[in-house]
Amino acid sequence: MTSFGYFYITESANEKICHAFIMDLMIGIERTHVIRSNRKSVYCRYDLMLAPRTKKGFGFIFDFKKVDSFFDEKLETACDEALKQITAKEYNRELKATNVNQIIGIAMTFEGKKVMMSQIAAEQALINGHV
Repeated sequence: MTSFGYFYITESANEKICHAFIMDLMIGIERTHVIRSNRKSVYCRYDLMLAPRTKKGFGFIFDFKKVDSFFDEKLETACDEALKQITAKEYNRELKATNVNQIIGIAMTFEGKKVMMSQIAAEQALINGHV
């Protein structure tokens, strides 16, 4: 609320602004994680992945969504959709292929200055019906 100007996130802006901002924040963890951005997954591209440098570490997959006010979308709905997309598009496959088993999917949605985050362990997504 105090450092990121609202005028950067306009109706015409998309997830790229949020994506760049979060990536900049992640630079400090390069000793423990490899930062991957917009890489091809099985069915499409994930927004951001933090791959642990050790197999025992946690992997993180981020999906960013801007609320579409034209369709009267809400933060909660967009967050749920982002979590479903992480699972349905199998964004965790790259981490699984390198034997990373502790994977957390994080949805980050925004509407102007309002931000909502939600997370789910990738293994729990199928059990909890997020597919």
